[in-house]
Amino acid sequence: MTDKRKTNILAVTSLIVGILSILLTAMGIVLGIVGIVLSVIANKQIKKANENGERLAKTGMFCSIAGVCLQLLFIVVGIVTVFSTPVG
Repeated sequence: MTDKRKTNILAVTSLIVGILSILLTAMGIVLGIVGIVLSVIANKQIKKANENGERLAKTGMFCSIAGVCLQLLFIVVGIVTVFSTPVG
């Protein structure tokens, strides 16, 4: 048996944006927040319209959260490094 339900496009988009939030350090936080929002909207649409893509949306959410956390870690490490380096 094949499942003829369509896949939610926002779920796919949230996964792509979530992966990019991990890979692109300059835009990671912004892309991560966008990915989280897209995942939440996709999950609501999937439940309402009985579409496929629930796992894609959950994976997009996970990647987006990981991307935001990773970027925040980079920022904290950068700030600590700058202020712990002796001058002169």
